[in-house]
Amino acid sequence: AQILTPLVKGGGRVQPRRTGPATGQPSSDADWADTAEVKVKIRSTPAGASVRLGDYEAVTPAAAFFRPGKYRLTVTLPWYQSVSKDVTVGASGAEDVFQLDLKPNFGALRMTVTPTTAQVQLDGEVITERELTRVALGPHTVAVSDPRYYSREQTINVTSGEKAQVTLKLKPKLGGLEVRAEHPGGGAAELPVLVDGARVGVTPWRSRELLIGEHRVTV
Repeated sequence: AQILTPLVKGGGRVQPRRTGPATGQPSSDADWADTAEVKVKIRSTPAGASVRLGDYEAVTPAAAFFRPGKYRLTVTLPWYQSVSKDVTVGASGAEDVFQLDLKPNFGALRMTVTPTTAQVQLDGEVITERELTRVALGPHTVAVSDPRYYSREQTINVTSGEKAQVTLKLKPKLGGLEVRAEHPGGGAAELPVLVDGARVGVTPWRSRELLIGEHRVTV
């Protein structure tokens, strides 16, 4: 028989409700004094994991009374590796404490892209963050695109507890532009040429290395 005494999530304590080993009905402390129950505390890092010890289920941190013996202890928490092992209750005296440090079942990913305005997709899903702290283990595809650049993608493998790094610099798509000026009466004029606010030369001016797209040209 067990006395289910979970510690409620957040650390609050639930008063033990003792059940008699034979009838399963509540019994007095005097009746219970003759039994050999052992108080068991189960903790996990991080807390909030689902725990099962025998038929007892709770959320860590948890506590309950058990008869001495061997039990199967299982602890699960999303994004962490599950733990399942046999434990012996009563081997250390009147109280047993089981502390389980759960190993992360995820990794981190940091992405550096140029230009910074490019769209980034992770496994086909558009993301706005450039640093992810919780990514499933295994291979992932990072794709970067911008209409004015040639798209690129890279496959990266994320491992447990590690931060994967991805750096993708897009190659620009270049076009040409030629600017000429004439005097009102005819003839070529030499006038300053500004592209997107920056002076680039004087007329006649020509470039084949401008990023495709719209530009503001001032003469």
